[in-house]
Amino acid sequence: MRDASEPWIEKWMGEEKDERLRDEDVNREDNGRRGEELRALIQVMKRNCSKMRS
Repeated sequence: MRDASEPWIEKWMGEEKDERLRDEDVNREDNGRRGEELRALIQVMKRNCSKMRS
């Protein structure tokens, strides 16, 4: 009985690992995009602050 269930578990664990890797890739892309947006926002804020001072 145990031998029959092992391939199923291995297959399931493999699929879970693939999903986790895909999720990590998506998260990395999202974080990169968020970082770019944050840098752009900081630049705009700095520009606005320097305009207000002068």
